[in-house]
Amino acid sequence: MESKIIFGFGTLVFTNSLIRKLRNATHIKACYIKGFERNFNLWDPIGFKETKVEKEIMGVPHCALDVQTISKQDSIVNGVMFQMDNTHFEELKLREKEYNLIETNIYDFESNEIIGSGYLFSANKNNGTFNFKCKAQLKYLDICLEGAKEFGNDFYTQFLKSTYIENKPLNQVIEIKSLI
Repeated sequence: MESKIIFGFGTLVFTNSLIRKLRNATHIKACYIKGFERNFNLWDPIGFKETKVEKEIMGVPHCALDVQTISKQDSIVNGVMFQMDNTHFEELKLREKEYNLIETNIYDFESNEIIGSGYLFSANKNNGTFNFKCKAQLKYLDICLEGAKEFGNDFYTQFLKSTYIENKPLNQVIEIKSLI
């Protein structure tokens, strides 16, 4: 059966979240893409819908991660790649219909070799701002950080350097130092 390679860059980096949301994802692997920037700049008006989070933060709007193309081709965003068969990929596209589907090259995080061409979802709306006082916002950040830690120290360090709140990488945002 034919399949597609997908690049996940936010909560999907946390493999428990990835497997819970996309049960049919296979071949999960640390990787990166070039020519993109990851930012907390996408407003999520619905918030968490999962029963795996505290009831008090379910449905609370917060700012999510998004990626946008940038002119700096040496800019990288690390994340995970996974495969889905074409039927499930079409279902994912319907679920993520408000996002643009972008095809790009995906590179192995360890070897820097090109894995192949894959897809990512980008809203490119830039309509949200990180709220340091919102519990749902901090939970979203925590899920992303826990996921990045799963893939080792180098991956985690790169995640902190390549993820932005406003114009600062996470490793320079004073308000979250205690979380990282």
